[in-house]
Amino acid sequence: VKEDPYITTQVRGISFKTADEIANNLGIKQDDESRVRSGIRFLVQETTKNGNTYINSLHLLEDAIKLLDVDKSLIVTALKQLLELGEVVQNKIEDKYLVDRYKNEYKKYKVQGFTDIKAFKAEFAVAKELHRILEGSFTQLPPFTNQEIDKYFDVNRDKLDESQLSAAKTILSKKVAFLTGGPGTGKTHTIKSLLNFFDIISKDKESKG
Repeated sequence: VKEDPYITTQVRGISFKTADEIANNLGIKQDDESRVRSGIRFLVQETTKNGNTYINSLHLLEDAIKLLDVDKSLIVTALKQLLELGEVVQNKIEDKYLVDRYKNEYKKYKVQGFTDIKAFKAEFAVAKELHRILEGSFTQLPPFTNQEIDKYFDVNRDKLDESQLSAAKTILSKKVAFLTGGPGTGKTHTIKSLLNFFDIISKDKESKG
């Protein structure tokens, strides 16, 4: 901790402000490079903890200036150092049009941001696995026909509402599907219904030999 008081931010519940107070008591100056790097690292990692995979570069710069109270040039230099050290990754999204669900088109925009290296590797691994599944053939679960799916849910509705029923049928007919929804929307109930489906269909296939 004496060598790097900012390492304490890795402990749940300890903020950068607390670590900064420790560093100040140890005589670390406000414009010290290690302090600026630690502040940027903290902001990027906090973004990941909040459920985002990257932080917009402009937002990062604004937040860093506010957190560290140092000149912009020091932040830019520290960010370059973190990139060279491989602790953060720079993300770029090329110019493109945004289209909302009503088919309204928005003007081109360009996004540039930064991601914590651990979050980047995790996201890359997930994307790679999803690509493998989408490009490959079914190997673990047999593909179900629409007739099998409809027949099951005609008899075993499992008290699913229309949105839950639609989600269940979609999951069974796709290689990859994401089931989302707020608390109390029936995600667990839908999953239980799917497990029942697998159980009954598998037993039916076994009985037919």
